[in-house]
Amino acid sequence: MASKEESIIDATEPAVPRSLPVPLDGSFKYEYVHRFVPKSNFGLTFVVILASIVDSFSQGYDGSLMGSLNAMPPYVDYFANTSEAMASFRTAATYIGGIVALFLMPYYANVRGRLECMFIAFLFVILGGGIQGGAHNTGMFIAGRIIIGVGTGIAAVSAIPYITETSTDKWRPFAQGMYYTCWYVGTLVAAGICYGTEDMNTNWSWRIPSLLQCAPAVMAIGVIMFLPASPRWLLYKGRHRDAYEVFTILYGNGDPANEEVKAHYIEALETIEFERSSGKQMDVRGLFSTWGNFRRTGLAMSTSVITMLSGSNIVTYYFSTMLEQAGVTSSHTQLEINVILSAFCLVIAVVGSHAAVYIGRKPLVLWSLGTSTIFLYMFGGLSARYGNSDNKSGIYGTIACMFLFNGAYSFGQTPISSMYPAEVLSYSMRSAGTGVTFVVAKGCGLLVTFAFPYAMDKLGWKIYMINSSFNVLCFIFVYFCWVETHNKTLEEIDEMFDGKTHFELPDELEMLESQRVVYEPKL
Repeated sequence: MASKEESIIDATEPAVPRSLPVPLDGSFKYEYVHRFVPKSNFGLTFVVILASIVDSFSQGYDGSLMGSLNAMPPYVDYFANTSEAMASFRTAATYIGGIVALFLMPYYANVRGRLECMFIAFLFVILGGGIQGGAHNTGMFIAGRIIIGVGTGIAAVSAIPYITETSTDKWRPFAQGMYYTCWYVGTLVAAGICYGTEDMNTNWSWRIPSLLQCAPAVMAIGVIMFLPASPRWLLYKGRHRDAYEVFTILYGNGDPANEEVKAHYIEALETIEFERSSGKQMDVRGLFSTWGNFRRTGLAMSTSVITMLSGSNIVTYYFSTMLEQAGVTSSHTQLEINVILSAFCLVIAVVGSHAAVYIGRKPLVLWSLGTSTIFLYMFGGLSARYGNSDNKSGIYGTIACMFLFNGAYSFGQTPISSMYPAEVLSYSMRSAGTGVTFVVAKGCGLLVTFAFPYAMDKLGWKIYMINSSFNVLCFIFVYFCWVETHNKTLEEIDEMFDGKTHFELPDELEMLESQRVVYEPKL
């Protein structure tokens, strides 16, 4: 009969010798975590959430910027000699750059780490913002937009996995949710800056907001200086002590002997080693290698389809056209509405991100998707009835429905867009899977950018009815197909898809220190 110690060691399949890589005799000191990294749970969690906020701020700024520039007469006049298709291409250029980056960077993110990718991403955004702001022709403007897209694409495959892997279980939903919630901070700032420069009536009215795209990227580089590498990435690279130091801060508040630190270390180590020993691939091929992986990937990609095609992108990029169809023709009034709308969505999205800590992912999305669909139906109906009239009540009611739609969307779909894909994807899939998810998102964005201008011109209010009907199908899919991940660790979520646990936590964790088996994984 196997001894108790042997049963603990052999609890997983494949068997992995468990050992703690640090002494617990009081001589523990940080050797990897540098002096700029906060040494408390609160401090490190705060900086991780701040990184989520700043990166999202950078992307949200770009998203709102083009919607505001398209309503500025100096910008429209400067590029007036280009076709309508070229105008759409200027807006969509970031999607093209993002798709290119998302195919190339997942492998780099796994080899060199998420933080290094984030740093490179912000350098691209700074370069692209400078080129866009100084553009003398359409080609130069598009080049700047593509470079910005490359930066945002790199950030997508690095920042979201990093935030997911370096947040505690308690704060992970909030940190993930804030990634796209603070997208609205960027939209609000961009809308406010454009509102302030609109009266300049010169090309500087659109050059200044374009150049200021560099500012949030510079801020993000500053935040990176206070972050350690992802502990799960460190484990995969065989840097056990370094990973344990990060877990010590996250779960032990600086105490390496804390039982929760040991438990999370073992859980993460054995799950990652299971993926390594099972031969799971780190590239796109691994996303479809098993039924469980295929299911994970499908659910992750469905998040992009739902959040990108449920109507929000029409408002983001073509809110001026929507307002014109609703009877609001003044560009000054349109910019005022954009500022107010961005502030409103920001507040609602923060509330939704906080709510994600307490309620499940499916209820959050179903409530958001259901109510936003109702409001989009109402917006289409009111646009049909009052779009070409002088009825003030009808026009205000139409605008109110736009606000209600965006509020309902922001409550659930904004935070879930970065939360759910990263949770359902395992470690070996997370970087490549996030990349594929964002390729789908960028593809949907291209569809909206190129197709919807023509659809809105030919169909008018009917396009909102079609979009709302599509949302009903999405609601049904989420209800029957999505898997609930609320109140589960990343490793427990893996068990839901793979059908078995990859780790067994012993009751007597103090026995680990006496084992002291040195484990060196294959690199």
